[in-house]
Amino acid sequence: MARYILPLMAVDPEGILFMTAFNDQATQLMGMPAQELKKLKDNNTSAYDAVIQKATWRQYVMRVRGKMDTYNGTSRFKSHVLSVTPVKYAEEGKLLLADIAKYGPIAAPA
Repeated sequence: MARYILPLMAVDPEGILFMTAFNDQATQLMGMPAQELKKLKDNNTSAYDAVIQKATWRQYVMRVRGKMDTYNGTSRFKSHVLSVTPVKYAEEGKLLLADIAKYGPIAAPA
């Protein structure tokens, strides 16, 4: 049975982060189980390409774990996706407004 180990690149205003999403999270990102995607790749490359395109440049809220890993004396940062949810813009906007309100009222210019 096929399972995902999906390398991906997340982009935000701060920069780029290379991550790995394993089976459950990758299934959410790709929109189908790995076994179905493998069948498409083997039998219908145009449908496979369409699934890949549909999963590209989507916006998600992700919880990510990162750690430094050392192998053969070389250190590198490894990050793994722990959870994926589609962006709920109203909820995210309310969170941002609540964070802004913590700074207090803005003084009018003199």
